[in-house]
Amino acid sequence: MTMIINPESFLRIALRSDIVNAVDELMNESLEKHCKVFVMRFDVHSFEEDEKKNISKFTQRFIEKERRAGYDTSYIGVREISSNGNKHYHFAIFSNGNKTESVKPHLDNANVAINNLLGLPPGTRTGIIDECNRDHRNGIVIERNNTNQFDLDEVSRQLSYITKVGQKKEVKGKTFFRSISRKRKNQ
Repeated sequence: MTMIINPESFLRIALRSDIVNAVDELMNESLEKHCKVFVMRFDVHSFEEDEKKNISKFTQRFIEKERRAGYDTSYIGVREISSNGNKHYHFAIFSNGNKTESVKPHLDNANVAINNLLGLPPGTRTGIIDECNRDHRNGIVIERNNTNQFDLDEVSRQLSYITKVGQKKEVKGKTFFRSISRKRKNQ
């Protein structure tokens, strides 16, 4: 098992080992299925009162759009509550890197899922989906046997943000949720 997140690289922030392990497991499962894996992050800001039900519906609709596009996307989502009490979710997705190398179609799928959920017209940009691209590169392809250290370090840095201890609040014993692996032959 390869550790995609190197905890020693991020000694300035505390990381949740259960989330680190879940992220690492998803990355490894993705690399077993595909020789190239596209990794990216996005955030979903709170958008309704019945947030748990709606984030579940959003995730379901988003993953369905990804499946229909042939991306074979796995995900992990982490709930956080800011100091001002606002809830938001950090998502990391792991997709077939032979089918995609751009953040745009995935962000489009996320926006379509939000618009569908909220009954908004297609193409509406609500600001609920945050692209997570302000200070760093988002959307990196990791190759099973030929990955440069710079890309590994960048993915590790991106994913460590999801695993940080701060602002996590458990709901019924859960802080994060993830896709369930469907084992497939390497592609």
